[in-house]
Amino acid sequence: MTHTFYKKFFVNAIFLAFLCACSNSSPVSTEDTEQANFYSVLTVYSPNGLGDLSYNDNIYKGFREALKAHENLAVEAYTPIDEDDAEKVIEQWFAEKSNPAVTDFVKKRLLVLTDASFETLLENHSDWRNSKGNEILWLDSRNLDSINVYSRYIPLYGASHLAGQVIHEFGVKKAACVLANPELEPLKQSLEGFRDGFKEPGGTFDANDVFYLATSASAGFNMADSLYRLSYKLDSIGYRFVFPVAGGSSAGILRYTREFADSNTFYTCGMDSDQQTYSKRVAFSVIKRMDNVVKDFVNQWMADSTLELTKTYGLLDGYADIVIADAFKDAESKYAKQREIAAEAEENYLKKTERR
Repeated sequence: MTHTFYKKFFVNAIFLAFLCACSNSSPVSTEDTEQANFYSVLTVYSPNGLGDLSYNDNIYKGFREALKAHENLAVEAYTPIDEDDAEKVIEQWFAEKSNPAVTDFVKKRLLVLTDASFETLLENHSDWRNSKGNEILWLDSRNLDSINVYSRYIPLYGASHLAGQVIHEFGVKKAACVLANPELEPLKQSLEGFRDGFKEPGGTFDANDVFYLATSASAGFNMADSLYRLSYKLDSIGYRFVFPVAGGSSAGILRYTREFADSNTFYTCGMDSDQQTYSKRVAFSVIKRMDNVVKDFVNQWMADSTLELTKTYGLLDGYADIVIADAFKDAESKYAKQREIAAEAEENYLKKTERR
């Protein structure tokens, strides 16, 4: 079992110290127990998700920053080895709701599930969704009426569309897209955005230019070695740019372009965070500010504000964008117009695909 104990220990230090101080021989007064003031969060990441240098690490960064802002916030981070492990941990968390350490000191509890791969678990557990005093935030997914939990979603169609346009400024005529798997909606949106953006100025892109690392919805995100080997194949075919949407697997393409960083090696891009320092062939990075989404939600949740059940942040909201690498700033000459085109395309796309 992979357990982020050192991180869990760090983020819970304040909370544990508080509980230990209250667990002495003197009884806790009724007045104290009536003033439960701690906000407790369990964040369950996708299997082996933390340490991907992108999406999951951005979520973790958001909680670290939220902890600095709130002394009465406690956060646990857990990375399961598989879906069964995740289910056991979540079941245990719900079972703890009647524990005196919870009822006496915790005002509100929140379970955070970090991506769309948790959909099956949520659908199968109405008891989780209807558990009094426990709330659920589902990230990277548009909410389903049948599930009815808080959801926050940053579609990457717009930013990917922008990426597809911008790469033409590098003289690229032949591009490929590598996805972790063909199942998850956020991956499909990134593919469709990049495809449409690349074709916008007259580029050609079809199904033969799409490659998958795995077939199931929970796989393909931790296959850096496989993507490293695939990179050699893509380079040999003659692709001049590779758009990777594969979580931690992207480390494989960064490694390949770093080891073969000459003018004949294809360009690539960072994903979810600025990754230009990992390879000179990173033309730009597609940014997904999950850290800001987390901070915004936690701040409102702790303030007892009225929260929207579901919220989608588009390209124009500033939660998704691209950052041109410092070495290629001259590629920004058409950026403003390209961004305007991408934002309009994203708006139309989301209207057409809402709950399709």
